[in-house]
Amino acid sequence: MMDIEQFITIIIALIGWFLAIYQFYSDKAAKKQYATLNMKFEAYSRCIKKLEEINSAANKEIASFLSLGENMKNFFFGNPEEIESSVNSICSDIVNMLTNSIDRIVMLKQELQSTLLVASNDVCIIINQLIVLTEEFETEMRQCISTISHDDPMSFMNLKNITENTKWIQYKQKQEELLLLMRQELQIK
Repeated sequence: MMDIEQFITIIIALIGWFLAIYQFYSDKAAKKQYATLNMKFEAYSRCIKKLEEINSAANKEIASFLSLGENMKNFFFGNPEEIESSVNSICSDIVNMLTNSIDRIVMLKQELQSTLLVASNDVCIIINQLIVLTEEFETEMRQCISTISHDDPMSFMNLKNITENTKWIQYKQKQEELLLLMRQELQIK
């Protein structure tokens, strides 16, 4: 039969084996959790960076729109030759500005959609709301471009619909909410 020392040795060996197996699987789970968190961090970082690029570019577009002032002055107070030239220049600048904005919106939408792959359900809800808003902005800008004509000097007034759109406020709020949720999910305080 087995004496007490051999029995204790076997029990200690079994406990050691169970602890080793437990350690192996807990390390594996921790590594998987770390990899998932790291993947989310990378995706969220790209998304936030793209959002910031879009916001920065939008601010620059506003500044360039304000620089149209000289052409606007010629439009309202210039002689007939300057008026036609100013109208053409204004329409061309507005169309270019809107086209650039649409391109950036499409890039943002693509980045948001790719972030959906790793996002939690709460983050997905906000991202989907932002995607809907970006699609609405894109549609409105495309409609505005289609109505701008150098033959109709007042057609550029359609920009008023875009600039006075309250969805921009909603977009900014959703963007801040998204950042907060992402930080919570990544456990960043």
